[in-house]
Amino acid sequence: MLFSLLLKELRIFLYFGKIFSVLYFEIVVKFTKFLIFKSRFPFYYEIKILFILWLILPQTQGATYLYNTFVDPTLTRHEKEIDSTLGMAHEKAINTSVEWGKYGFVTLKKLAADGLVKVRI
Repeated sequence: MLFSLLLKELRIFLYFGKIFSVLYFEIVVKFTKFLIFKSRFPFYYEIKILFILWLILPQTQGATYLYNTFVDPTLTRHEKEIDSTLGMAHEKAINTSVEWGKYGFVTLKKLAADGLVKVRI
């Protein structure tokens, strides 16, 4: 039972991890795989370095542009779904922690009772 609860929480954690990492992986990694698929793409690493520089340099503000153009509108469009999913995950986390606490308390109580019985014998 405890293992199944752990699996449920792990699935929720992986789901949220996937949501937030998809933005990076879907854009950059798919683009990278496309370039590698083209095999022997000339100046691949040079273009990749230029792209990363474009993202991080304050003069170009590439990361700000990508965030304002793609990430922010997507998060805004799905804000209600994200909030409701996070709320459900929060409730499940609280219920699971209460259930684990009860299970741990019952187990500790049994161990204490077994210990007292063994001491008296």
